[in-house]
Amino acid sequence: MSGVLGAVLRRAKRVASIRVHAIHKHRADEVADAIREEAPKYGLLTKGIIRLPTHIRRYTVNRSVFVNKKSQESFEMRRHKRLIEVFALSESEPTGLLHALMERPPLGTYLSIDMHWEEPFELAHARR
Repeated sequence: MSGVLGAVLRRAKRVASIRVHAIHKHRADEVADAIREEAPKYGLLTKGIIRLPTHIRRYTVNRSVFVNKKSQESFEMRRHKRLIEVFALSESEPTGLLHALMERPPLGTYLSIDMHWEEPFELAHARR
């Protein structure tokens, strides 16, 4: 099966790269799975959920404002990232999936979409 899928992907044109950013790794995986399930409804193929490095932000603060300088507390926030490559077999504009993602973005996540389309096309209601 992978040989057939590989041949199909070689003929397909890469349309977009969708990055999913979330604080909870389970939420990032849920959204990436949902995007993979939605893509075939719009005639698009997807390639993998690629796990990107987790960005860790660490903070250290004093427990007390004035005294006990040696007493500190540490916190960290992890931002999990996933990458999904979207391919199109036909020459039609792949706006259906992108419109759906922009009109109702998933809660608790941030999506960044990099377009790889040669001819310009308009996305109505595009938010930045």
